[in-house]
Amino acid sequence: EILLTFVMVATSVLVVNMTILQKVMPGWTLLQTSLAFSLFLGIIAVATAPAATLMVIREYEAEGPVTGVVLTL
Repeated sequence: EILLTFVMVATSVLVVNMTILQKVMPGWTLLQTSLAFSLFLGIIAVATAPAATLMVIREYEAEGPVTGVVLTL
């Protein structure tokens, strides 16, 4: 499951990078557009960091089956 997710995300990032970003930013090398796109994805990953989820669970003192499932993810 993890490998399939990685392959799908990596492939989609490569396709987006080679088609869209090369047309939006002409003159940029593949490395430069890859760096810009990876920084963008990194910002999205930080926004969905698990620390925020843990703080909400702690703040509301949530317990139960859904909380257990969320914590295992």
